Amino acid sequence: MLNPATRAVLAQRKNFHDADRFPVANVPVNYGPYALLVGGALLVGVGVLLWRDRNSFPCLVVLAIGVGMVVGPVALGWFHETAAAEKVAEAARSPFSAAVGNTVVDNIYGIDAAFVEMRQAMFPSIARHLGLTSAQMDSTLHTDFPATMRLLDAWDRQMHQAARELSLSQLRYADEFHNADATPYRALPWLVIAPGLVLVVAAAIGLRRRDV
Repeated sequence: MLNPATRAVLAQRKNFHDADRFPVANVPVNYGPYALLVGGALLVGVGVLLWRDRNSFPCLVVLAIGVGMVVGPVALGWFHETAAAEKVAEAARSPFSAAVGNTVVDNIYGIDAAFVEMRQAMFPSIARHLGLTSAQMDSTLHTDFPATMRLLDAWDRQMHQAARELSLSQLRYADEFHNADATPYRALPWLVIAPGLVLVVAAAIGLRRRDV
């Protein structure tokens, strides 16, 4: 259960990098709704100007905005980035499922319990059987089994805490992931392009009527 999910997530590293650039690199994705709200308010203002002013200038402004809304998402690579986001979300659905999340947490606690038992029960028992002090046993283990002791030492210093927090995050953020997963990623560019096309048509009609 865990190995296929892990491989699926690791295979999405490039797609994650590409998806993280949406809508613009180094701009948090949660700014997107506010950008749409501000853009919508500006378009309302332009629409009022277009309705009240009979000159061609407002139509040209609307035409420029519409063209920008159509060309911008293509130029910024939104179709590729949103497709990458969909692939990342697909790969993450298994790790953020309750079954996998609970299994990971159980495994981390099981590994930690096994390592604690080795430190506090198995090694002291072996030391008593060999007639070694704790310091002598520790020295012997680091000399004869360096890779094992490096793992145990690293687990105690940093790996245990990091693994525990990572495993718990799969459960903690499961609901947030499912909410984000409901986003229609591939449709996002069209939320900008479609209104842009409408503006282009409206501006073209307005310019034509003003020329008549």
